[in-house]
Amino acid sequence: MHSVIIAKNDYRESKKPDSLGSVDNWEQDGWIVDAEYSDISTPIKYKNYMNDILVLQGKKYAPYNLAGRGNTGYLFQITEELANFFSQKLGLLLLI
Repeated sequence: MHSVIIAKNDYRESKKPDSLGSVDNWEQDGWIVDAEYSDISTPIKYKNYMNDILVLQGKKYAPYNLAGRGNTGYLFQITEELANFFSQKLGLLLLI
């Protein structure tokens, strides 16, 4: 199953959840964000839209690099324009 995950607010500082206590490579202090998951039936094939995505995503701390590969990271903030582009392609109504 594929999902769209939308942050419902800004991140906040948090301790590592107890459920991840056995995971060694996570620090005790970190961040958490409340999010809403929406299942989608047909994922976007990002390579079909890479030129659009690269233009709309912004330049700094972007999810994709100029070669069209995903950057290593977690919880990238995207521009409103890219969020609208994705929502249009997925047929979702996003309230931004």
